Amino acid sequence: MAPIDRRTLLTAAGAALAAPKLAFGQAAKGPPLQVFAHRVHKTVATGQSGDVTAPWTAETGIAVEWTTFDTGPLQERLFREASLSQTSVDVGFIVNTQAVPRTAELFEPLDDYMRNDPPEDVADIFPGLIDGMTVAGKLIAIPVRHASSGLHWNTEILAERGFPTPPATMEELVEVAKATTYRRADGTNCVGLCMPGVTYPNVIDIARAWDGDFITKDFKVVADQEGMLNAIRLLRGLFEAGAFPRNFSALTTEEVATWMQQGRAAMALQSMGRNRIFNDPQKSKFAGKIMTGAVPISQTLKDRYPVAPAKVEFWGLAIPKNSTRKDLAWSFIKAMLTKDATLKTTRRSRVIRASSSRSCRRWRRRSSARSPTRPRWSSGRSSSLPIPRTSARRGILSATCPRPPRRRRWRSTATGRCASRPIPTRPSKRTIPMPQWKPRRWPPRASTCPPSTSRPAPTTSSSRRHRLPSSA
Repeated sequence: MAPIDRRTLLTAAGAALAAPKLAFGQAAKGPPLQVFAHRVHKTVATGQSGDVTAPWTAETGIAVEWTTFDTGPLQERLFREASLSQTSVDVGFIVNTQAVPRTAELFEPLDDYMRNDPPEDVADIFPGLIDGMTVAGKLIAIPVRHASSGLHWNTEILAERGFPTPPATMEELVEVAKATTYRRADGTNCVGLCMPGVTYPNVIDIARAWDGDFITKDFKVVADQEGMLNAIRLLRGLFEAGAFPRNFSALTTEEVATWMQQGRAAMALQSMGRNRIFNDPQKSKFAGKIMTGAVPISQTLKDRYPVAPAKVEFWGLAIPKNSTRKDLAWSFIKAMLTKDATLKTTRRSRVIRASSSRSCRRWRRRSSARSPTRPRWSSGRSSSLPIPRTSARRGILSATCPRPPRRRRWRSTATGRCASRPIPTRPSKRTIPMPQWKPRRWPPRASTCPPSTSRPAPTTSSSRRHRLPSSA
């Protein structure tokens, strides 16, 4: 055996210490990829079906860092970053309404990438979405998520008013909306039609029934044409008949969902993806009874279109022109557009591929057939908590009795039983003792006191001074 000298030992020790550093350098090949998105985009990309960016991270060794905003702040921040001389943002989500010539100059044209290194099966992506992200002949973003408008109706409410089927034309929709404006048996006031009042897209849905629009593809405003005017006349007629909410201008998207869930509206114009929210068994009184379909066409155009042309709003993935890692960003976009990634996000989102739409319907039918009924988990304060009340045994009446400790309901995953645990609270300091009170006994006991006499009039010092003697 050859002897080990000092130089050999030091060389081996140095190699052992350098090995972890090399492995770490191979695992992290650069800073994380910066993605500006809405929080929903992150949720559908890293949700229950798995992280669709994980294969890309494993291949490139670069993590993905999501920065989320609401829709308005997201577009404002993305445009601000893209207008700088240089930005750290690699990929950003842009909504189709912002794909205009003013903002198109801020993003890298993707035509060369589409020719030289295209995503998987580009022909499978709906061509109308591609055209919507093309400005002045240049593709500035790749569609990744969309929302199509539809008509939602409550089958139980329509059946109560004698309509077994939904309206087939826009004229029938007006008739059904007026007929379903009534007070239900449980006292709920129901309107025929509702929709969010803070946005314009749903007005365009009605205008499409007459082949109308708000703006054309070449950016010409056509709001003064017959289609849009018919939509405004329809809404005005429903409003005057009471079939449209009086506070329609203040209704938000979530409030419309509440109206449908509680039976305060018979029909609604919203994104088709809201059907799942309307039928939520934990919130809706009509779970499984709210259906969704296409917006009906006007009777005058029934021979031309079977239904109204769908209005679609969608998001696209764009690369800022001042980004420093454009090739890396394009590889990330390709990973987000694979059929597998699209199908996984489709289970929680809206599709951009025709094949994913068909696969998603099959997956939902299989999952609904084999999934057990979802239990209704109880949360918050339970309605079975003891109520403070007076005690006849103690003979005490308090103006405000002490509060019982609050308790939170929880369900054991092992036994499935419900239990509750107290939440420590401060004791009430507003307990005011009242005069003693004792319950009356029945039949009453025989009184041992002499019969009561009338109370003598109070005497004063002056009455005592002028009182006559008793002998008189």
